[in-house]
Order: sequence, then C-alpha cells, then structure tokens
Amino acid sequence: MLRSLVRGRCAALCVTFIALAAAAAAADLRPLSLDDMFKLKRVSDPQISPMAATSSTS
Repeated sequence: MLRSLVRGRCAALCVTFIALAAAAAAADLRPLSLDDMFKLKRVSDPQISPMAATSSTS
C-alpha cells in the first residue's frame, strides 16, 4: 500500500514538472509573421514511387 502511495505521488510530481516545463517552453514562442510564412518551404506535386510503398514529392 505504501509503495502505491509513493508511486502515485511520484507520478503526480512528474506530471506537474512536465506541465511546468511545457508552459515555460511555450512562453518563448512568438506569432507567425508574414516573413516567416515566405521562408517556409512548400511541398507539391506528389508522385508515387516505383516501389509503391512510399510517396515522393518535388
């Protein structure tokens, strides 16, 4: 019984730590600007590969 209590508290502590780390990482993000959109590479013209298992784009 004591082990399950310790595991539960450890799991809750880990989840809290991960949530706080994700919130700190999200604070560094900024909105996508028009210049950023022009820098994005576009994927177009999908082609079926000769092996037909994967798809190739150009």
